[in-house]
Amino acid sequence: MTRGSCPALIGALAAAVMLAACGGSGGGSSPLATVPASQATQVPRASQTSQATPSPTPAPAAVQILATIVGTPEIGVPGTYGISVVVEGAGGSVISGIYATPIALSDSDVTGATRLSTTSLLSSASVATLVYNGLGGSALGGFQGAIITATSGTASGDVAFLPAGNGCVSFKEIKGYYPCDLQSAYSLPSMIAGSGQTVAIIDAFSDPNAEADLGVYRSQFGLPPCTTANHCFRKVNQQGIEGSPPLLDTTGWSVEESLDLDMVSAICPNCHLLMVEVNSNVYADLGAGDDAAAALGATQISNSWGGFEEQNETAEDVHYEHPNSTIVFSSGDGDFDDTPSYPASSPYVTAVGGTNLTAAPNGRGWNEIVWNNAGIQGTGSGCSAFEPKPAWQQDTGCPNNRMVADVAAVADPYSGVAFYDTYVTSNLGGWQVVGGTSVAAPIVAGVYALAGASAASLNAASYTYSHTSSLNDVTNGNNGGCGTYVQYFCTAEVGYDGPTGNGTPNGVGAFGGPALVSELSKTALSRRPAWRHVAQVPPGSSIIHACAKPAAGFYGCYALLAVP
Repeated sequence: MTRGSCPALIGALAAAVMLAACGGSGGGSSPLATVPASQATQVPRASQTSQATPSPTPAPAAVQILATIVGTPEIGVPGTYGISVVVEGAGGSVISGIYATPIALSDSDVTGATRLSTTSLLSSASVATLVYNGLGGSALGGFQGAIITATSGTASGDVAFLPAGNGCVSFKEIKGYYPCDLQSAYSLPSMIAGSGQTVAIIDAFSDPNAEADLGVYRSQFGLPPCTTANHCFRKVNQQGIEGSPPLLDTTGWSVEESLDLDMVSAICPNCHLLMVEVNSNVYADLGAGDDAAAALGATQISNSWGGFEEQNETAEDVHYEHPNSTIVFSSGDGDFDDTPSYPASSPYVTAVGGTNLTAAPNGRGWNEIVWNNAGIQGTGSGCSAFEPKPAWQQDTGCPNNRMVADVAAVADPYSGVAFYDTYVTSNLGGWQVVGGTSVAAPIVAGVYALAGASAASLNAASYTYSHTSSLNDVTNGNNGGCGTYVQYFCTAEVGYDGPTGNGTPNGVGAFGGPALVSELSKTALSRRPAWRHVAQVPPGSSIIHACAKPAAGFYGCYALLAVP
């Protein structure tokens, strides 16, 4: 992703703004002064008269500022907070990172807006005022529609915040990881990438509440609307026809549908969504769903379902050999097995394993191990009994056949994600925490969409094998005992292993996109976990299969509800 001839700064932060009149003409800009928080002067509570906005003076140069609030401000609770800022020069190069002056928060604005004021945000001679609305009146809602007015010397400019979600504000009633957590954990450019991509989701039966539930999820977390009306969301049957859905779900696949839509939205809020509802969970219907999605131009296709390998499965791989679509499959939730889940074992797809994800005091800000809830579920892996080994896979313990998985993402329901669904066959409707490789697969599909590379250039999962430096290598944990098989089949190791493949996303560099351009942006991203206390489901809670398990002749989805 470039601006001119220089790489653009990539990050997934709580706000991204574009500042005019902050530099000279041409491709450069002067470095900005660093103001330690300890030296900052707090600005008194903003008055109504301070709301006036100076007339902007246009200038040819610009910088991009990626700013995040340190803390979880609440309306009606004045306090002092910091802003972490990463700055990019007009020519595309990173200038500096600034810990801004602490900001004084108040709710005195008669319009209902919450005001944050600070000095020395951009330089010692600057004054910036941040004004933005709270969300739902209970927590500071983010940066959408906000204005920064910055004054430095004789030049001034208005800065409109780009849509950037609501940051990592906690909601007491919603447990699990939010979009901001996932974007931070995987260092994703979610707010500035993904336009022009269409991610398809394949699920069985019909969920009549899918679009409405998706709207609740996206609104709650400040993601832009994705609806039929604005042509972002489209729902079709397995023939690709709108308005003629299959039978209503009675087996729990609606949970899968809502989960998949929410996870792609969390990772790629600028993507279009294509929901393909097929007639049933038999192979012929689900395979037809992938064909329909490819025919309708989906750039990525996410599948969170699978079943047991069968001898004739290679004849069915044609449903996943679509040169213009990148196809992703869950590796399954059955721990290590003699043979992995199909179609994850097809050489034409990217097989996605699962991890346990937790915030950690390290450079990344997060830690991941192999997902394995002993005696319950764990990520799938194994050496295929029938699928030939693709040329790009070089592990030696499975020399002639396809090995699963290729990459991984969070899947443990005890470190699960928040999602919203109201059309379920139990009494668990609304906000829930869910895990399973049904979470990991749409996350990775969304990362592919952020990268924006053509499916042909990726050659199924091969790109992840040649760009491992852009992945987080998972080196701890296992998904069961390997028995007489090679240890890496079930145990995390340095480099490739079965449970997590080559690792988890670290930006989009392993998925066809540019790598992060600076350690500075990684540092800013890694600070996110400490800003929000994540209410996870405690170990020992109940785990409920969200939809039918795989059975002979049928395929199951891989979502697990976690019930405290």
